Amino acid sequence: FVLVISFAQMFFTVLAPSTCAVEGQVEESSCKESEYFLQTYLLMIFQEFDRDEFTTAFSVLLAVIYSFIVVLVMLNVLIAVASDSYEKCLVRSDRLFGRARVMMVAELVCFQNLFRRNSKERA
Repeated sequence: FVLVISFAQMFFTVLAPSTCAVEGQVEESSCKESEYFLQTYLLMIFQEFDRDEFTTAFSVLLAVIYSFIVVLVMLNVLIAVASDSYEKCLVRSDRLFGRARVMMVAELVCFQNLFRRNSKERA
């Protein structure tokens, strides 16, 4: 969250039009910091941006760095979810292995009793 706000502030500082410095132009949507926060948030989710908005090399570099960091954070989240799921499966597999072992022993005991009865009946 702090990352999104800090990059939104950087984008606002770098990309705000020069007309925002004039007192009467504050009502324009491109002069509001909340608009840049929304654009930064949408850039994080959809990874789409209009190249024409980034006029300077620094703004393009800033967008690339932001996209790279977002990808790293999202991959970190994916790894954490996969790791958590794997850990849950390991715990569950121990129980399932124990249950399968008990069922196999029960089947073997049943077969032993069946063969003992058959051998006693023949004798």
